[in-house]
Amino acid sequence: MQEGEALLQRLLEELLETGASVEVVCAGHPELIPEVRRLLALARSVQAQMDALFAPPAPEGENGTDRNSSQRG
Repeated sequence: MQEGEALLQRLLEELLETGASVEVVCAGHPELIPEVRRLLALARSVQAQMDALFAPPAPEGENGTDRNSSQRG
């Protein structure tokens, strides 16, 4: 890994771990703010896709149907 890539990775990891703003994390490297923002958007997109793929199933009765409704009446 190149030195620049390692720095970007470190900054992105710090951003994700601390929840600090991009500006705070990149204070020592303001020239990297646009690239860190791009990487953050990419990481969030991938996380959203993973969450959608591996979402736990909805508990019974929360999908708009009542499993006991067919037993009534």
